[in-house]
Amino acid sequence: MPRSLRITLATLAACAVLGASVHRGPREAQAFDYVQNGGFEQGTSGWATVGAAAFDAVAGAGIGGSAGGRVVLSGADATLHQPLFPNVPASTYHASAAVRADASGPHVRLQVSTTDSGAGLVDAEAAVTSGGWTTIALDLPLGGAADVRLSLVVSGDAGAMVYIDDVRFDGVDPALVTPTATPTTMPAATASASATRTGSPTRTPSATRTPTPEATATPVAAGPGGGLANGGFEQLDADGRPAGWERYGGSLSAATLPVHSGGRAARFESSTSSTKWLYQTVAVNGGASYSFDAWVDADDPNVASAFLRVSWYASEDGGGGAIGSADSPERLDATHAGYRFLTTGAIAAPADARSARLRVMLAPQSDARAAIYVDDASWGSASMESGGDGTTGFSAASAARTNDVGAARTTRGRSGAGVLALPVASQSSVRINEVLYDPDIDGGDADGEWVELYNGGDTPADVTGWRIGDGVSSEALPSLVVPAHGYAVVAASDSFRDAYPDLPAGLAVVDGRIGNGLGNGGDLLALADASGAVVDAISWGDDKGILDPPIGDVPEGHSIERRTPGADSDAAADFVDNLHPSPGKPYSAPDTQPQRQASGEPTVEVVAGGDTGLRTWLPWLLAAAGIVSGAGALGWRAAPMLVRRRRAQ
Repeated sequence: MPRSLRITLATLAACAVLGASVHRGPREAQAFDYVQNGGFEQGTSGWATVGAAAFDAVAGAGIGGSAGGRVVLSGADATLHQPLFPNVPASTYHASAAVRADASGPHVRLQVSTTDSGAGLVDAEAAVTSGGWTTIALDLPLGGAADVRLSLVVSGDAGAMVYIDDVRFDGVDPALVTPTATPTTMPAATASASATRTGSPTRTPSATRTPTPEATATPVAAGPGGGLANGGFEQLDADGRPAGWERYGGSLSAATLPVHSGGRAARFESSTSSTKWLYQTVAVNGGASYSFDAWVDADDPNVASAFLRVSWYASEDGGGGAIGSADSPERLDATHAGYRFLTTGAIAAPADARSARLRVMLAPQSDARAAIYVDDASWGSASMESGGDGTTGFSAASAARTNDVGAARTTRGRSGAGVLALPVASQSSVRINEVLYDPDIDGGDADGEWVELYNGGDTPADVTGWRIGDGVSSEALPSLVVPAHGYAVVAASDSFRDAYPDLPAGLAVVDGRIGNGLGNGGDLLALADASGAVVDAISWGDDKGILDPPIGDVPEGHSIERRTPGADSDAAADFVDNLHPSPGKPYSAPDTQPQRQASGEPTVEVVAGGDTGLRTWLPWLLAAAGIVSGAGALGWRAAPMLVRRRRAQ
């Protein structure tokens, strides 16, 4: 082969290889992090605690960044957890956390669990030593869409101090994958930890497909008024399920979201079409009157109904056939969003009754998955009164409890002339959506405070005459209408108009301050309708009067805002730190990655993004250069031959 031809072919090959290497598509780093504020740079925002411990964020205490989380035990153990990660696609995930202690002894267990199809749980544990960071890690395959919980369980002696940082749950972006409709249990995971202790074995959920007859349970000793055990579902048994409760069919697990109060609720799930229930057995006195109450969340389209039932037994342990029963007059279905109060009212035990089974009933639509949540169950004595028509009703005390919709949320505030002195909760769709309680202004900042309201309903809400305030004082709102699926703002003074001249929403100005002036380090805020019913209430900073844990304190000039307008699970995790307050508009996450993490939103890292700019035209430029080079070489070689042939003619 002539030398010039070899040079030409080599040039063309080199250009082709170089062009192909440049034109390869973008490399994506699978680094979607589900964890909110895993570096504790935004304080304790996005985290909740259960158990005996103090939890805060400490500047300079992290493995990287400006802060780290700190847990100081006041009891044997405490749990730090994230909100549920919903609709997690099928893939393999990596969970990790860095931990250290000031002294050897404490243990930290990293747990990943799912409430779908039982109580699947995987975990890894590390003995925490002083003087250095230990990384706990889990690699686990997850086979389908699920609600996933990430937790850190700290155990040790009272006073033990553990630092935590760089908590992650990395995997597939749910926005890029369509989750499967059929949930599956979480398979076993491979756990690893850099410390010497090994991960705990995976707990296997019990089979629940075929309902089995109720076991005869030891009756719970009646306390004052005949109370039941673990009505708040805060205590767990050795398998991590609510202690003191049994089930007939279905699967029973503990849930940390949604809860009505406290840190946990019961999650009861059905995967067959038969009616099933969770229950507890209590001792009773024949002829006495009782009332069974519970808060139930049946917001699942596959729930046909959920209700309460009390069955009476002549035996002392709930054995044998029932000699009578009574149901709650009201039944919930999937149209009832959020927790609702159910009660049997005052019911009389048969004269020969010695025990009763208190049941929370779940009737599913089909054999598709259906779940309800139960919290704050109670059982106690109730007096009965005869009405003029011979029917029975509640005593005054029972009626007050029955009508106290939302009492657990609204009565935890301070006493006084504030809104929270009001006893009941409204069913309005208006919510406190954003609050600027620490404006960045000179002088008294009470003048610059404002509150954004959002109406999630389909009709406008006239809030004229409603009251807004804290636990100390409140004031009536002047004329104001919140449009359907829209916003309105309540401002302390006319200075708001100067700060936000282009407000795209209605505005009401009160007399110089909201309540007694909103506290910068912590306070509560409540809104009540014209009837006096509490519509919404929140707390932040060091005030646990409404939300516990409260919404994290934010810097001066920032606001606290619901991540999704009107979304209300009665949890601090509904809110984000908005460094650019946006009255009259929905929350919009900033563009930079650190700011997205500050808001609690997951992030995606993409290395060398789409086919634009240099990546698009450089391969073609190189290919063109190769062609031109090859053509030139061939032309240089062929030119003498063409000249000789021309002369020979």
